[in-house]
Amino acid sequence: MVNIDVDKDIKSAQQNKQTFSMEDAQFYVLALFAFIAPLAQSNLVVNGYYFAKLSILNWTAIILVALFLIRLIGGKGILRRTYLDIPIALFAVLFIVSTLNSVHLPTSIFGRYNYGEGIIIFASYLVLFFAASNINWTPKRINFMGGSFISTAFIVSLLGVAEFFGYGKFSGGAMGSFGSRISSTLGNPVFLGAFLAIALPIVFAKYFESKSLRDFSLFAGILLLILIALAMSLSLAGWLAASVGILVLLSVLGKDYIKKKKNFIIIFFIILLGFCLVGNFVLSFRGESAIHRATTVLTGQGSMGTRIENWKSAVIITGKRPIFGWGPGTYRIAMNKYMTLGKIQLEARAVDADAHNILLNTAATLGLPALIVLLCIFGMFIWRGAKIVSESEPDAKPMRAALFAAAVGYMAFWQLNPTSVTTTPFWWLLAGVIMGQKHISERDLQFKFSFFLKVLLVFLVAAVSLGALSATARPFLADMYYRKGIISSMIQNNEVVADGLFQKATRYAPYEKTYYLMAGDNWSKRYDKTKNEEDFNKAIEWYEKTLKINDVEPEAYTHMSNAYISLKSEDGYRNAIKYLGKAVEITPYHAGVHEAKGDCHFELDEYEEALPEYQEAAKIEPNLAVYQFKIGRCYEKLNQKDEAIVAYEAAYILDKNFVDALNAIKKLNVEN
Repeated sequence: MVNIDVDKDIKSAQQNKQTFSMEDAQFYVLALFAFIAPLAQSNLVVNGYYFAKLSILNWTAIILVALFLIRLIGGKGILRRTYLDIPIALFAVLFIVSTLNSVHLPTSIFGRYNYGEGIIIFASYLVLFFAASNINWTPKRINFMGGSFISTAFIVSLLGVAEFFGYGKFSGGAMGSFGSRISSTLGNPVFLGAFLAIALPIVFAKYFESKSLRDFSLFAGILLLILIALAMSLSLAGWLAASVGILVLLSVLGKDYIKKKKNFIIIFFIILLGFCLVGNFVLSFRGESAIHRATTVLTGQGSMGTRIENWKSAVIITGKRPIFGWGPGTYRIAMNKYMTLGKIQLEARAVDADAHNILLNTAATLGLPALIVLLCIFGMFIWRGAKIVSESEPDAKPMRAALFAAAVGYMAFWQLNPTSVTTTPFWWLLAGVIMGQKHISERDLQFKFSFFLKVLLVFLVAAVSLGALSATARPFLADMYYRKGIISSMIQNNEVVADGLFQKATRYAPYEKTYYLMAGDNWSKRYDKTKNEEDFNKAIEWYEKTLKINDVEPEAYTHMSNAYISLKSEDGYRNAIKYLGKAVEITPYHAGVHEAKGDCHFELDEYEEALPEYQEAAKIEPNLAVYQFKIGRCYEKLNQKDEAIVAYEAAYILDKNFVDALNAIKKLNVEN
């Protein structure tokens, strides 16, 4: 009997060791994701930041699922429940229901081009959360995860500062797209600000915990570097998130801890104050200063003004489909039709793909029930997260508090900016880390399989995982061929080669309209040079394919109409008017569409039909002189000379260099 018990204990110990080994692998995959994802970028695709990070996200999710299944097959699976499991599961159900009720199912499944946020990406977020929440987060693992964020934040900040001084090739060189604002390896100053805001409380906690001059100097230096990069991003949402994160960190650490570290805090704020003064002075020479940006926000001007109008649009959009929303990723589809006039006047023809507010965007795309559940998730996360941190053992509390503060800071960022695969996965990861430190229950998932069946199932998991890894590389490969096609068409002027590349892109991503549109533009461009009817027909064929996969957005209609306009024939103008009419139904506040429709009527000598189109364009964009001039031309053709003079004068007032308007005024005055 004794020998039997000993054997049982040995077997149990071996099983526990194997369980830890697999869980350890799961932990290192998450830590590696936290380190690699912010740095991932590639020059092989059009948007090397988005597609590289999307690939890393999907591959990480697949590997995590495979590890979990292998644990189940081995009979060593463990399922740990947290307080967020039920509301997140409910949110996932509503996400699925909204997808099934989407106004455009492919967009809700695969997400928007260069943007994402479809159901596949959301599934990857859930994998990150549940994988993180099912790990036993020891103090060593907590510190290791914090170290991943600190290490990658240091590199990101260093590359960002190098970019500011003209060495953008190290980070992809995106700075030129945003004026004097740096974006480093995040591809956009907004997302750079968000990631640095996540890292700041974590570095701050290590700065607090410095035990030697070397550690103090190291983390103070990293802290200063992150602040410099954050300032150079000129991301006010990033600064908001960083401020909230630091305040939350200090709050959850408690008064006694703050008193003990008061010298660290005093030094930090002295450095911060001096840095803000000097930093703003330096930045003012390179572009828009942080003080000016803060002023525009407080007065509701600039980017804040467009956000306010965007939020108004989101309320209107929500009211049109309040229960299940328009579908994940479809905000832009709805906004094309329901944006406010103020929004389009403030930002010309730009149409946002996101409400720039996580709550309003959820209400608009997923519906009000999903918004309520999301509020419950956020509220429960803050409540339980603060409680988990407060009950932590002293040696683990600072880093746990920092990870919690980083997640809350990102929630503040979410209120002013869009969600994206560039930074959003880190919130789900952090949420899982925090909630995984205090489980409601733990259940062993014991499944007994024969040795042969285990081998068979492991082989099956490996095969399916390899297939999934290959499938998730398809968006990257599609955009790689798309980039090559653009180069062949636009730079090398080889439309035939470009067409073959675009065909490959559509084979890898048959749901993406962007590739079909560019393929059509490729042949339309060739037709402009050759006037060969075959080239024109190929362009129309690609545009018709675009309409088959996406007829709820205006681009295919406008590109099709442009092709017909290039014929400069009556049939061409008639067809263009037909497609422009469809575009107007989808996006009534697109001044360019109204102008193009008016131009077609004008070429057909239909001046009474052209006039209201130009008037609508002038109403949408009242500061463009060309619309007033075209209104004047219509009135002149209709022999309403007084009205024509008024319109020409309006054009000349808007643009003193508009010589044609001045000549038209002189001509009509002479005739009168």
